[in-house]
Amino acid sequence: ARERNQRALRLFEAADEPADAERAMTYANLARSLQELGRFDEAEQAYSRFAELARRTYGERHGSYWSGAADHARLVHLRGDRTRAWTMYDAVAAAVPPDWHRTTENAAIEASRGASLLAEGRAADAIPPLERAERAYAERPGRDHDLRRVRATLGEAYAGAGRRAEARTTLRQARDEYLAKEAPTAAAVLAVRERWARFLLDAGDLGEAARELEAVIADAGDRAIAPAIRAYSTRAQLRLVRQDLDGALDDSEEAMRRLERITGLYDVRLRAEIWAAHARVLARRGADAEAKVLEARASAERLAYGVAAGPEPPTVSSR
Repeated sequence: ARERNQRALRLFEAADEPADAERAMTYANLARSLQELGRFDEAEQAYSRFAELARRTYGERHGSYWSGAADHARLVHLRGDRTRAWTMYDAVAAAVPPDWHRTTENAAIEASRGASLLAEGRAADAIPPLERAERAYAERPGRDHDLRRVRATLGEAYAGAGRRAEARTTLRQARDEYLAKEAPTAAAVLAVRERWARFLLDAGDLGEAARELEAVIADAGDRAIAPAIRAYSTRAQLRLVRQDLDGALDDSEEAMRRLERITGLYDVRLRAEIWAAHARVLARRGADAEAKVLEARASAERLAYGVAAGPEPPTVSSR
């Protein structure tokens, strides 16, 4: 996708007509492919070029601008710059007419804002914008993946807010939709399956959680992507519940190794999550001093990004 977008931009540059509106959208698409590849600085540059062209052609009160601007704000938030991200979100939201209902570009803002709130540990605050986005996508279908993507995030928000019945229904629906529509090795599929496994683990369904994690780990292969890292870390926590301390340490150490060479799009807050989980494994194995150092490191990271510590690990008995 990156190569095709870059080729399109070269053709636009060589054309007699400026075609700024088309160039703007191509820059937005280029930015999305660059961020998925983990080339964040280049993605930021492409988003900035998109915004410059979009403002000059159809302006900030046009739906095509909102989706790209929301994606840019989401990337900034994923990289940890909360203050700048929320300023960007507020600016693009202010450009949307209050009675807008023709397309779903405004829903993209709601979906991105909800995902960012959730990343900060504000699950209850994330639910209203995510629910609005889900309704908009259901009523006015846009891109094929929009609805299942927002449902996966909404299901996670329900789980984080303790709304377990809604979380189970929504997460399972999103998982099934992803498996039906995308390749099993796709990062988005792996991500929603891993999140479903965490829900099952917390609910005490260890067998089904283990099967889901095995599938994620197998389909991820040797890739150091966020869903694979989380899958190893989650399986480590499952093995702690089953009193398999050696297996837990093996999985948690693999998560840590892959975290050191992570590729693709990920939230910088992932580091604190994996460090804290590894600290729990170390503590259970009696390495208290090492565990305390790592937990302090995770706490400092959470503080830097304003993220809540999150729920305690599962304490269910195996079955």
